[in-house]
Amino acid sequence: MRNLYLTLALVSLAGCGGSSSDDGPEDNRPDGFNTFESGAGIHIGVIGDEDYSDTTYFGLGMFAPDGTMVSFSLDQNNDANIRFTDHKGAGTDGFFDAEGRVYDCLNAGACQWHNSTLNGTLNWDVLASNMEWASEAEPMMMTRDGEASFMVYPLSTLAGEFSNGYITLTLAESGELSGWDIDGCNWAGTLAPYEDLNLFALNLTSSNCDFADRFAGLAFVMEDDEEGHILWGLTSSETAFLPLAVWDGETASAASYERPQANRATFALRTLATQGPIRR
Repeated sequence: MRNLYLTLALVSLAGCGGSSSDDGPEDNRPDGFNTFESGAGIHIGVIGDEDYSDTTYFGLGMFAPDGTMVSFSLDQNNDANIRFTDHKGAGTDGFFDAEGRVYDCLNAGACQWHNSTLNGTLNWDVLASNMEWASEAEPMMMTRDGEASFMVYPLSTLAGEFSNGYITLTLAESGELSGWDIDGCNWAGTLAPYEDLNLFALNLTSSNCDFADRFAGLAFVMEDDEEGHILWGLTSSETAFLPLAVWDGETASAASYERPQANRATFALRTLATQGPIRR
């Protein structure tokens, strides 16, 4: 099985715009602590196992203090098979239960939503859970990237224009987003940071086009020495999944490091982000 600690570029966040005090607070949590407040952040790992299913998916997840959980993963044997999950959970003392959906795409098409439940533990840095959907029951195992999760990016350092060639968004210091895409849609929304985390609530609305819709999810920021700040987002609506990877082109001061394209999962996410919403 592939190593849980995938060589994602996001593990090497550094440079101007972001700051990090440490890899997380000391473990002095009282009885009854909120599971998601202590375990929130950017996680890396796998879904599935040879003992449970024929396929193992690997990728990344974002888990917010309010219980919002999203993930994107890629079939380790077939890049055309992708999976997006969107759950809302609650729990205490490291345990949680969540309900949501799995967006399962096989062979670059045939995408379907499935209602899903997710339950297990999110004990500080490690997610150990079981995901059930349709006739499937699969483990989801992920580990928090402390460095990436605790880099803090104030909106004032991110304000400006972001683009990937398909969609162009302008971010104001207030967190308001506006923009357009090459299919003729207008976009508006908000980017709201969670306190002391490299994690944002992302809301986007498309209008004035054939596929007007409302999307909600999570996002984080990383820096690249050529493309500047890259905003990675995973959002969905009732009928579609909208991945986001846009950059501002501002030269970062970070030392050179492995770029996101070097990892199959992030490369797939980056490619999908230039194609617009993926509909069921």
